[in-house]
Amino acid sequence: MKKVSDTVRGIVEESTFLRFGFQYHLLNLTQLAKFIQPLVEARVKKEVSSSAIVMSLSRLGKEFSSKELGAVRFFHIHNIIIHTQLHVVTLLKNPENHREVHLLYQKVQKKGGLISVTEGLTEITLTFEAKYEKLAKEVLSAKPKRWEEEVGSLTVKFDDRYGEEPGFLYAVLRQIALQSINIVEVSSTATEFILYLQERDIQLAFDTLYRTFSAREHHGLLPV
Repeated sequence: MKKVSDTVRGIVEESTFLRFGFQYHLLNLTQLAKFIQPLVEARVKKEVSSSAIVMSLSRLGKEFSSKELGAVRFFHIHNIIIHTQLHVVTLLKNPENHREVHLLYQKVQKKGGLISVTEGLTEITLTFEAKYEKLAKEVLSAKPKRWEEEVGSLTVKFDDRYGEEPGFLYAVLRQIALQSINIVEVSSTATEFILYLQERDIQLAFDTLYRTFSAREHHGLLPV
């Protein structure tokens, strides 16, 4: 059976954010203990008091020093690409809607336009340039579940190795959430993470991600 102290150490050492917090004395240990309590209990397979976790955190915190700062990793984004004047449309997934979505995709592609399709278990979401609104309304016969206008996208391009790094996508979303920016839709490929936002939020989101993750602008203040 795992010791509580060993389990707490493992959780902290696995988290860049927590190590950073210890090194800069940013953490309230009582609140942190309550926060990680479910994680500890899941690993030791028994109930653990928050006071026991606080004691382990306190001992562990004394071991961290500024000399260990080099162990804190930072993610860097290669590039951020902006597209504006987009529409995001969601339809129920059924054979007829699927056929019409495929037809619209072909028509927009033939014109050299921008369009993407994301399929879930019960819904299909399309994203396309606003100039194809009329065409979309001609092809799509069903009433959309959602039709968002004045949407922009930020395509975040990142290194291949981040695909196996826990927390990378969370790090991107966290910075957007801290700015109280609503995310309309998300999608991804192997090395691209695409955020769809209201156009009014695009500049703030871009500046936030660039200043946080750009290798040129990064000042070593934000862990991920």
